[in-house]
Amino acid sequence: DLLKKMFRECDMIIGTDADINDITFLRMKQMGFDPYFINNTYKHNKGTKACEIFSYGDFMKQLNRLDKWIVCCDSKSMAEVISNVSGTIGTDETDDILLITGDTISQDYNLDDWDKVIYSPKIIYGLDSTMRRHVFCYYKEQTISPKQMVQQVNRCRDIIELRYLFTTKSCSNYKYHSYQDVKEEIVDNDLYGCNTFKLCEEIGMYDDYLEVLAMYKYNQDCYNTNKFAHFIKILNERGFTIDSKFFQTSIKGLKKDKDELEEEQERIFLKC
Repeated sequence: DLLKKMFRECDMIIGTDADINDITFLRMKQMGFDPYFINNTYKHNKGTKACEIFSYGDFMKQLNRLDKWIVCCDSKSMAEVISNVSGTIGTDETDDILLITGDTISQDYNLDDWDKVIYSPKIIYGLDSTMRRHVFCYYKEQTISPKQMVQQVNRCRDIIELRYLFTTKSCSNYKYHSYQDVKEEIVDNDLYGCNTFKLCEEIGMYDDYLEVLAMYKYNQDCYNTNKFAHFIKILNERGFTIDSKFFQTSIKGLKKDKDELEEEQERIFLKC
């Protein structure tokens, strides 16, 4: 294919990323390369304090005390709630807050044009801010993976302090014992589709694609067992100093947060 042709005609391929993993090496070997890996021991986030917040009320109090921040969310609706409570939303430099979600008009933003930025998973990779400021995270654990959460956090390249809130801290059993189990499931599903619904005359799954897809799904299954724990693990690996007090939001506290959020959403709806 085109990607293989491009790679094979290069004199040298250099890849740099904090999230190089087994899938990277697998794909390179599939294309006939034996990659040489250099582990850069420099930690960009070394010494940056990361502190947990345990309620929506505390989250908003700490946020509203500061003049400059970024808020990362894994939920569009939560990003909208926080932005409506925190200031004036817009896409003009005179507005208080830049809100970026899937509904935002697509354009090239300079995050450093705003002191206050809130974004949903619309932003995970690529767009960076060099302004020195605090970063907040509000995660419901329903969409993006822990690695993607850390990618969101590091869109701010100069973090004063990271503060994070996980609303559920849910744990679940893993689905697959190995990525071989995933491969078997994918092939079985493909066969079922061919035989039952006549979607194809024969299985057209490329072996290389099957291997990559199976490893990706296996990794996601591992992350989904406990997103909070994996998030903390990755922060530690990146050099963050974790300030953990090992508190847990009480059931009463969770209900209070839920009631407050419903009131905020109803008030925002009525304003519209």
